[in-house]
Amino acid sequence: MAGQQGTEPFQVVHGSVQDPYRSRVERVYEDRPEVWKKAIGDSLLFHLGIYPDGASSLEEAGICFLEHTLELADVEAPVRVLDVGCGWGSVLQYLAERFADCPRLDGINISAEQLAYAAAGIRRSGLDGRVRLFLCNAQDVRFLPGPETPYDLVMARGSVAHFPPAVLRGMAEGLAQRVRRGGKLIVADVFYNDVASYVSSIEDTVDRCACGYRKSPDQVTGLLEECGFLVDDVRVLPDAKDTVRWFRQVQANMDAHWAAGERPRALDEYYITFSNMIAAVERGAVSAYSIIARRG
Repeated sequence: MAGQQGTEPFQVVHGSVQDPYRSRVERVYEDRPEVWKKAIGDSLLFHLGIYPDGASSLEEAGICFLEHTLELADVEAPVRVLDVGCGWGSVLQYLAERFADCPRLDGINISAEQLAYAAAGIRRSGLDGRVRLFLCNAQDVRFLPGPETPYDLVMARGSVAHFPPAVLRGMAEGLAQRVRRGGKLIVADVFYNDVASYVSSIEDTVDRCACGYRKSPDQVTGLLEECGFLVDDVRVLPDAKDTVRWFRQVQANMDAHWAAGERPRALDEYYITFSNMIAAVERGAVSAYSIIARRG
């Protein structure tokens, strides 16, 4: 059920089932956006990148990656778009400008702080008539307002890694109800090539970055197919070289702003996790994946 909470610039969507892991994810993103900008860049476009000739910044690499996945999905003239885990709103703003004729773009997130920042940016860009934000758990997408207008495009970039199994299933089942037939779903995240055999390179007793529920691409695509989606494309993207370069570039930004031991807690978790992921990517245990599916 949807509802409004006070004067916040977003609508609150309540589901019927609690997610006990939600507070853990919220804590990861509680630092001010100005802190995160020092690590991932002023655009706050946060999820890996592709580095073609000439691209060097995190923003350039991130846009190249985003554009490549849109091209793979062959998206044209969507009427309604959903960004699952929209963060600080950077992807939503980009999509609103890229699909200038799209009348409705929705973003959901569980961090009120991130949504407030996203709302301010959307207002400054003059997009608040088309972009709507919801404080909503991914497992509750079925309760979003406006079911009479199905989604043509759904993106989940860098958010699925945070989902416990119940949330991932709830999202897949909910999207099966809310995406039009033939509508596209883009999932982009870092997955474990074999969850059962994975061994961490570091002492792995801490749930860093609220990514404690490991997933393989086969688990994700299998669930999507079970829920009625047809998986059109699965590939390693970005490749290992670009994935490692992106991790190291973020770490270099952190090194430039904080000495070891002085990084904010969440960024310190990411720094350690990135070191572990670099080792895992280089030995083939972990890869970044792009998954393109459509509702069948």
